[in-house]
Parts: sequence; structure tokens; C-alpha cells
Amino acid sequence: MRFLLDEGVDINAKDERGWTPLHFAARTGSVEVVRTLLGRGADVNAKCKGPVDQNGTALMIALYRWNGVPTNEESEAIVTALLAKGADVNERASRGKTPLMLAANFRNAKVVQTLLDAGARPEDTDDSGRKAAAFVENNSSENNEAEHAEILRLLQNHEATS
Repeated sequence: MRFLLDEGVDINAKDERGWTPLHFAARTGSVEVVRTLLGRGADVNAKCKGPVDQNGTALMIALYRWNGVPTNEESEAIVTALLAKGADVNERASRGKTPLMLAANFRNAKVVQTLLDAGARPEDTDDSGRKAAAFVENNSSENNEAEHAEILRLLQNHEATS
């Protein structure tokens, strides 16, 4: 990849759905590729169309899970890298979902905390009037009670201090 970039390949080239190399790297959990692309000036807020989300940036793509990829650790590293380069922490995807709602939906407490620290607003609602906490509650099960409780605590504490 570095060879191609060194040869002047357009780092923000888009396919027919608007996906850039950064979108693909975020989707597959390729932390080092994401960092390399960002370091070379990839557009962190480029939007694409996809099968799940019709208005997604690399940040939103990183939070989705396709067949278990990326892992929570990879998502956290990618989210941190994207935010450091100016990704919009409160962007709206289709149906008004925010990155915080997706992180809550997929029960990723570390990413929820990272997004809150970057200015994510837990009081924001999607097009159906749901806040991020509603996404946690919709996906609760006995297998993840501790993570569920931790995410709700993070959201409630942050909303109370906002």
C-alpha cells in the first residue's frame, strides 16, 4: 500500500458506492492501514453508501460489525485514530443514528467512553426519538449484564454533567 501511495495513487478515490480506502480499512479492522491512510491525508469525513448505512463515514463503518470484524479492540484503536484526525463525533447517519448510538448498540464500553470524551452527546436522539441508552437496553442479555450496566452508567453520568 505504501508503494501505491508513494506512486501518487489518489488516497480518496471512491468506488461506485463512494467507499474510499479508508472506509474499507475501517470495515476490516485494519488499524495500521487506517493510521497510514490518515497520516497521508485521507478524508476522515468522506461519506459513502453501504448495505447497512446510506450515509456513513469511516467512523460509522468502524463501529458496525460484519461477521465479528472488527473486534472491539480494533474498533477502539480505529475510532481513536479517526477522532484524532477530526472525525465528526456527532455525525448523523441514516435514520439519525450517531456513532455513540452504534457503540452503545454493540455494547462497547471503551468506545462509548472514548466518544463521550471526544464530545459525543448522549442526549441526542435518532429519527425515532431514541437516545443512545435505548440502544443498550434493546440489546441487553444475561451474557452482558456488566457491560450493559457500565455503558448505561457512562451515558447517565455524562448526560447529568452536560
